[in-house]
Amino acid sequence: MSVSSMKPIHAAGATRRRAPLPNTRLSAMEVVFYKEILDHFGFPHQCELMRVSIPSAEQDAEIREALRQFEQAKGVTNWRIAADGYEVVDASKRQR
Repeated sequence: MSVSSMKPIHAAGATRRRAPLPNTRLSAMEVVFYKEILDHFGFPHQCELMRVSIPSAEQDAEIREALRQFEQAKGVTNWRIAADGYEVVDASKRQR
């Protein structure tokens, strides 16, 4: 799924994107944190910083736990200090 088909959610200058989820419960999800970096033409690109695996994307508590893990790994008190946004993606569709 391309990033352009996802719906952005803006919160205090940061962007959070959630891929549209099918009706079935997904078992292997990842929260992908990124920084937006401009190329030499001024176009933004997402530079992946870290992935955190979570059991599913249906529970906000699991996403909050992934945010906490990211904050702890980066040594910051708020994830927005180290990242510009994050996406919740299906880990089974990860390109290798």
